[in-house]
This record gives sequence, structure tokens and C-alpha cells, in this order.
Amino acid sequence: MYLTAWLVVMTLVALTPAATEGRGRDAQYYLSRWSSKNSPKHKVFTPSATESLDVNNAQIPAPPGYTTASRLLLTEAVTELVPITADNTQILPPLSSPRGTGSRNTNSTEERDSRFFKISVSPVFSLFNMASARVRNVACTASSGDNGTCYSTSDCARLGGAPSGACTGGGGSCCVFQLSCGGVATQNCTYFVNSNYPTAFDGVGSCQLTVNKIRNDICQLRLDFDTLTLSQPENNDHQCVNDRFTVSGGTPVPTICGTNTGNHMYVDLGPGATTPSVLTFVTMGPSFERKWKVKVTQIPCNSDFTAPTNCLQYYQGVTGQVKTYNYDLTSGLQLSNQDYTMCIRTEKNFCGIQYMACTDTVNAEPQSFSITGSTAQPVGSVVGAADCTRDWVTIPCVSVDSRSPATSCQDRLCGDNLNTIASTTGGNVRVFSFVKPFILVYHTDSQEASSSPAEVENRGFCLDYVQQPCV
Repeated sequence: MYLTAWLVVMTLVALTPAATEGRGRDAQYYLSRWSSKNSPKHKVFTPSATESLDVNNAQIPAPPGYTTASRLLLTEAVTELVPITADNTQILPPLSSPRGTGSRNTNSTEERDSRFFKISVSPVFSLFNMASARVRNVACTASSGDNGTCYSTSDCARLGGAPSGACTGGGGSCCVFQLSCGGVATQNCTYFVNSNYPTAFDGVGSCQLTVNKIRNDICQLRLDFDTLTLSQPENNDHQCVNDRFTVSGGTPVPTICGTNTGNHMYVDLGPGATTPSVLTFVTMGPSFERKWKVKVTQIPCNSDFTAPTNCLQYYQGVTGQVKTYNYDLTSGLQLSNQDYTMCIRTEKNFCGIQYMACTDTVNAEPQSFSITGSTAQPVGSVVGAADCTRDWVTIPCVSVDSRSPATSCQDRLCGDNLNTIASTTGGNVRVFSFVKPFILVYHTDSQEASSSPAEVENRGFCLDYVQQPCV
């Protein structure tokens, strides 16, 4: 009797819908069931100011007036955070899509086919765990103030970075990539620092960073000298014979040394798979506390941030300041063997540009424009190719006339005052150019004190610029 009753109970349990519905069904079944019972639903969240992709936190300085529309799209079927930018400014390489076919169109409302998602564990809780584990590589600002990239903590460690604060919205850690001597940069926005940074380095050596392209469509490197203090060039001809910084593997760039904190440099790489670039610091000579921290940013071809070809320095904005390497009013010396172009982007509705020597609060006689001459024997403003034969700056058709076209203009300027008229008493004046694009070509030879007449303690130049509106 007891055996008969037990058989009856087990038969009834086996026939209940709950028992039959849970048997032999996996994650694919539940995904199919959700797809059949629910039309595609998307929840759109408007992130806060800190959650959106702010170009100020991007890997390179943003052009003035540049805005980015950002949003986070949460799909109910697979809760994956997907950043969408209207202008596609994020230059980091995208993670591959779940289908393994590259990045997908996140604006599409097409319903996902559950057959592409194979999950062999709990169908509900695992999907939500996937969302917290997968963090997209968007730009962020670390607690240290450095630029970083949002990754999960495990991915950050796997890629060789260091977490520095949390990304907003629970999106993982702000991962900062920092390398020193012998490092190989494979991530965008990598910081190259001296040994034992932030402690200064006082020793002899050669410190190199190899930079590999993250994608074949990378055309330039931008090097931001967050900190760059090397020993000064030798006193006679201002050549970098002791400490020096060089770049190989791209277009030729001049060797620099001295104080360059706050300055920057662009290196043209060309499209396609090219040889790696190598950044090298050589330190030698007298005892000196050297320190450097260089932010290395990779820039895609034909982007909003791409500098014109052959522009070693590139500035954006209606107003700004351009200065030569090792410009410092206290101890900086004009570097020899310099030959490069500075470019300023022409902003919309502006047709001209004004230059003025920066204010000198250190020296009794201003030295913010001192290219040729001597502090012992000032030469004033010198103009023209016939008189500026050793060191000079070229500004196309520059004049003191604020109207275009100018009645007369010069192209080559030198001396120790900024002026378009040769004068020993005229001092620094405002000068104007209406030739586009706005460029300055800077040239120095290999001699200073050994030249005839001798040139002593020239600083190079620092110029404030203001673009002039079209009229």
C-alpha cells in the first residue's frame, strides 16, 4: 500500500507544469522566451556632467567650442554599457562586439538574435554580472589628475596599468598607464617618466620608450611635456651636448634640452603599419636633478585633432601663446640647430592674426623676443633676409598695419625686439599677418658666441597671439 501511494505522488509531481517547465532547458531557451514575449525595449539614461565623455578628459586637448553628445544605452536582453558619441571623438580602439565581428551600430533598434549568445550558467544573474565585468575603454580623469581609461580592475592590471580612482556610474577603475626606461607603449595616453619618478634622476644613462601604433589608422603622436627639466645646453654655442631628448621613427624633429615643461611636440608617423617610434632621453655631464613626464597620445588620420603635416607645434583657439623650446626668462638659452614650423589653426570667421611679445617680468630689458644680438650690445629689431642670415623667425607678410592688405610687409624677423621696421629704439610692437594658414617658421644655426659678431644669452621667443575677425 505504501509503495502504491508513493508511485501515485511521484506521477502527479512529474505531470505538474512547474516540473516539466524547468527540465532540460538552458540559457538559450530563456533568451528565446524573452525575445518572443517582449518587443525590443531600451532605456536611455542621460549621464551627469562627470559621466559623459568630456573632451577635457580626452586624450588630447580639445579644440575650443568643441562639444560631445554622450549617452549610455542599456539593452535589457544583455545589460552592456555602450557609450555613443555623436561625433565619434573617442580615439581609443573599440572592444570587439559580442558577435566577434568588430564594433556594431549601437543606434540600431534591431532585435538581437538569441542564437548568438551561448550561456551555460544561470540565465538571469549571469547576464547582469556580465555588465559589471565588462567596462568600455572610455576616457576618464584619474584621482591623480592624469588622463586615464576606464577598465575593470582586472583588465587594468592585465594591460599593465594602475587604477587611480573609480569611473563615474560604477564603470570600473580609471586606469593610468605609466612606463619608464625600456618600456613598450601599447595603450593610448601613456605617460613616459624617468626612473623613480616623481623623484628626480641624477645620473648618466639612456632611457627609451618604444611606441607601437594601436591601430593602422594612427598618423601622429602628440607629446605633451607635463614635466621636462633637463640640463641647459652648453654656454658657448647653446648645443645640447649633455642632456638631450630625441625622437626617431617618424618625421625628423630637432634635438631639445633644458626646460620645456608645458610645451608640446607633434610627430608625423604616416598611415599604415609603420616602424615603432622611439623616444630617448640621454643624461650625462655635470650633476643635475633631471625630471620628465611626457604624455604620449596617438592621433588618427584626418581627425579633428590631427595637426597639419610638418607642424611640430600646433595651437588651437582664438587667443593663445607660442614659444620656442627651452624658452625661460631666468636661465633658458636659445637652442642651436632648430628648424621647425609652428602652426595655429584658423578659427571660423577669422581672417588675420596679431602677435605681441610676451610680458617680461624678470629682466630690466625685455628678452621675450631675443633671437640675435647680445645682452651686452642690444641690436634692436632687425628685418629682412639680407640682415637675418643666421637665426630668424618667418611670419608670412607681417606688418604693423592692422588692416588687410598691408601696404608693405616683411617675412623674416630677428634681433632682440619684435618689429617689422629696423630700429634700435623702437622696442616691441604689435605685428599683424593676414596670410592663411597662420604659421611661424623658426630657424637657428649651430653658433652663438662663436659667431661674428658674438651672440650672447638669447632666449628665443614667446609670443601672445590674437586672431583677427573678418570684416
